[in-house]
Amino acid sequence: MSFDNSDFESPALQELLSRYRLSLPDKRKEVEAVLSAALEGEAAALLALKSCAHKIAGSAASYGFENISLAAARVDDCILDGIGAAPAHDFRMRLSSLARALIAAIAAAEPR
Repeated sequence: MSFDNSDFESPALQELLSRYRLSLPDKRKEVEAVLSAALEGEAAALLALKSCAHKIAGSAASYGFENISLAAARVDDCILDGIGAAPAHDFRMRLSSLARALIAAIAAAEPR
């Protein structure tokens, strides 16, 4: 099912959407922090990035932020599929590219 933010017409849903949008800068900062640590080789940070991306993928989809959801799912899938499957350098390059796309998608939806 696909919908957009205009599907949230009730005041209660608008309030939830507003709160979620206000949480986006913190989500972006979390992704940036764990990405940095993961790219430095911290295994725990890689798992934290996977968990963070997985949560964002689900919550963003629930609130109609399809671009964020898809970008987060790509990061989640990359980590799930890529651990040990690709040369470390290739994996880090792909992960970095996908995570930066997620960061950009979140930043684009942040309140102005």
